[in-house]
Amino acid sequence: MLTKPTASPAIWILFLLAGFGQLSETIYSPALPEIAVYLHASIHWVQWTLSLYFIGFALGVFFWGRLSDHTGRKPAMLLGLSLYTLSSFLCLLSKNIEWLLFARLLQGLGASVGSVVTMTIARESLPDHTRARFCAAAGFAIAVAIALGPFIGGYLTHWFNWRANFIFLTMLGLILIVMIVSVLPETHDKTQHQKVKLFTVFKALLNDKHALLCTWLVGTVNGFLFSYFAESPFIFIHLVK
Repeated sequence: MLTKPTASPAIWILFLLAGFGQLSETIYSPALPEIAVYLHASIHWVQWTLSLYFIGFALGVFFWGRLSDHTGRKPAMLLGLSLYTLSSFLCLLSKNIEWLLFARLLQGLGASVGSVVTMTIARESLPDHTRARFCAAAGFAIAVAIALGPFIGGYLTHWFNWRANFIFLTMLGLILIVMIVSVLPETHDKTQHQKVKLFTVFKALLNDKHALLCTWLVGTVNGFLFSYFAESPFIFIHLVK
């Protein structure tokens, strides 16, 4: 196994890997009313498919970083994308709300590999000035992905049905896997790896007022934003009737 990077990954690949998880959060929100009818589920439980995605995503943030330190960035990315693709296919096959809830939890867990490992790859492989520009542009790309999701999902649901959203995400996962296998270099240098205790990191974060303020701001904004994505389809469907 390679222990030193042979090349820096293409920036456009990093953008795709950083943004696909956010696209998956919102793409099927226009289909929530249709899903509730088709699966004979209450609005409350259908909205939980968004919440469980976030829970899985949060759990993955802890898991993929640690795994990539042991296996390398590329194997961890492939494993996460494989889980994401499989769970997207399970969402497509959902026959009841319980199945969909479980599949969305796994989907969020797999999708989080993009946010965690992509930023680690950028830190390891890009020079300082390029990395700073990438981080700024990646924030914009993620915002675009969040906004683009309902637009794509609305058309897929209108012209086909709610399952078309998960067909799209399954195909996206497969394309990303092929790209990772083909063109993503390994950037992890095991000789430079230093073990860090999670408790030490948590303690440092809890004592960092700037980090806590940023966490509160991001959490508050995302709470409002995704409450809108969860409620707006049901509100609009009554307004346009």
